[in-house]
Amino acid sequence: MAKTAPPPRIHPDIQHLAVPVADLQPFERNPRRGNVDLIAKSLEANGQYRPIVVNKGTHTGRPNEVLAGNHTYAAANRLGWDEIAATFVDVDAETAAKIVVMDNRASDLAKNDPDALGALLSDLSDLEGTGYTDTDLAKLLGTDVADDDDEVFASRFEVVVECADEDAQQEMFDRLTGEGHTCRVLTL
Repeated sequence: MAKTAPPPRIHPDIQHLAVPVADLQPFERNPRRGNVDLIAKSLEANGQYRPIVVNKGTHTGRPNEVLAGNHTYAAANRLGWDEIAATFVDVDAETAAKIVVMDNRASDLAKNDPDALGALLSDLSDLEGTGYTDTDLAKLLGTDVADDDDEVFASRFEVVVECADEDAQQEMFDRLTGEGHTCRVLTL
């Protein structure tokens, strides 16, 4: 099967929003520690399909500071991109911080319907650029998983961590997912 041409770095519909990567800077106090390698793989496979959000900085004294999309910016930078699509706002320091925090929190609180996700992933020709592996898909579908040596295993190892409060739970979830573990948040 012939390999398809790579996508354009920036999707044509947002190309008009392209700005030099070198002109931007990350949010100085971003609490999120994202998976830049995973985002870089998505950028390579899919290109940039949504713009990042940048604060002009006239009210903060920090020009061209990324508010939403810091890790997309970091991934583009790591890949050596010259440009990235961005939209701009011009807000004060408190509003900038609220935008950063809300962007992260909304992501934290989102949940997937495992059946719908499994069906969607199953319909794809391959999982490249999705952040999911064949093993992840097999777990979603509840099927046995074959490793590289074609050894079939169906074991799943789980641990329950009790936390003192929701903040501690979130911190533990962020740490473990940041280390590459698949985690679910349970409230009992």
